[in-house]
Amino acid sequence: MKVTAERLENCQMELTVELDEERVEQELRRVAQRVSKQRRIRGFRPGKAPYDVVLRLFGRKALLVEALEDLARAVFNEAREKEGIEPFAGPELIDFQDEPVILRFMVPVAPVVELGDYRQLRLTPPEVSVSEEKVEAALKRIQIQHGQWQPVERPARLGDQAIVDIESTVEGEVVLHSQEQALRLEAESHYPLPGFSEQLVGMTIGQDREFDLTYPENSANKKLAGKKGHFKVHLHDLKELVLPELNDDLAKTVGDFDTFDELKAEVRDSLLTEAQQQAESRFANEVLTTLVERARIEFPPVLLERELDSLLEEEERALKQRAGLNLDNWLKLQKKSKEEYRDELRPRAIERLKRGLILNKVVELEGITVEDAEVKAQIERLSSSFGQQADKARQIFSSPESMRSIALDLLADKALRRLVAIARGEVPE
Repeated sequence: MKVTAERLENCQMELTVELDEERVEQELRRVAQRVSKQRRIRGFRPGKAPYDVVLRLFGRKALLVEALEDLARAVFNEAREKEGIEPFAGPELIDFQDEPVILRFMVPVAPVVELGDYRQLRLTPPEVSVSEEKVEAALKRIQIQHGQWQPVERPARLGDQAIVDIESTVEGEVVLHSQEQALRLEAESHYPLPGFSEQLVGMTIGQDREFDLTYPENSANKKLAGKKGHFKVHLHDLKELVLPELNDDLAKTVGDFDTFDELKAEVRDSLLTEAQQQAESRFANEVLTTLVERARIEFPPVLLERELDSLLEEEERALKQRAGLNLDNWLKLQKKSKEEYRDELRPRAIERLKRGLILNKVVELEGITVEDAEVKAQIERLSSSFGQQADKARQIFSSPESMRSIALDLLADKALRRLVAIARGEVPE
C-alpha cells in the first residue's frame, strides 16, 4: 500500500492511497462471495457461484463499488496510523480510481491558533461616570411610574389618556371597529396609524371627529398599503397624568428611604453599577476583538459548518420564543432559502468561531480549570431562576451533556476574565 499525504490550506490534508493488486484481489473475492449469496445466479446455489462467474456477470468496477465503504474505512485507518495523522473529524472520500485502485481522502486536522505574545497585550479601560442628566431622567421615570390618571374637562392634549370609539373605512369597507378603547395620545404612537394621536388634539368629551389618514406602504395588511383610510372617532373620556412631587413623601412610597436625597443616591449608585457592567462588557469585547485581529487562526471548513448549524438552531429557538414561527416559515415570509440565510450568517459564524478558538487556546496556555463544585454551583444558580420548576430544571442541567456544556461555558468565561486582567496589566509576568 502506497500512501501520500499533502497538507493543504484551512487545516485540511489530502491523503492518497494506492492499493496493492493482491489486496484488491482479496477484496474482490470477498465481495463476490457476498454478492453470490445475496443475488440469484442461474445454475448455482446461493454462495456457490465461482469467483470468475460473478466477476464476469457483474464486472470488476461494480464489485469494487460494492466493497468501497468497508474498504475505504479500513484503508483510511491503516494509512492514518502509517502517517501518524490525527484527524479532527471524519474523512471524506473525494475520488476513487479502479485501475490501479487509488483512493483520495480529504481529512480535516486540528485548528491552528497562534496568539503570539498575548501576555504583552495592554488596553486602557474606559472611565465610567454618571451624569446629572441621567440621574434626573431616571428620577423622572420614577415620578411617572407613581403618577395618577385624573379626569379633566379641557380639550385633549398630547400625553393624555383618551377613551374613544374608532371606525376606519377603506373604499367604503370597514377595516377597523373598536369601542371604548383606551389610548395614550403620543406623537410617537403608530396605532392605529402614524398621526392618529395628533388628529385627536383639541377634542372635547362627547365630541365626534372625522379625518383621513393614509396607510403606510409597509403596512402589515398588504391590501391596505398606500390606501387612504377614513376615520370616525367619538371621545368618551379624557384623563391627564398627575405627577407626584420629587420629595421625601415620594421616596417613602418608592422604597425603604426616609428622604428624597437617599432615593437620589440609590438611583445614582444603580446607574453607576449598570454603567460599570456595560463598560466592562465593552472592554472585554474590545480585548477579544484585538486578539482576534492579531492572532493567526486557521480551521477546517467542517468546523465552520458546525458553527453555522449551531447558529441556525439558535435563530430558530429565538424565532419560536419571539414570534412562534419555525425557521422554514420565517424564511418563506422573508423570501429566502435556507442556504441564502446560511450565507448571511457566515461572517457572524466565522467571528464567533475565531473567538471561541482563542478562548480555548487561552484555557490551554494558562492552565485554566473548572472544578466539579463550580459546575454544581452554576447548576444551582441556573435552576433557581425557574421558580417552581427548579427541581425539573436541575435534573435537566445535571445530565452529562448539560454539565459538560456548563463546564465549557465556565472555562470560556474564566479565559475571557484572564485576558481582561492581562490587558489591564493585573496579571504577573
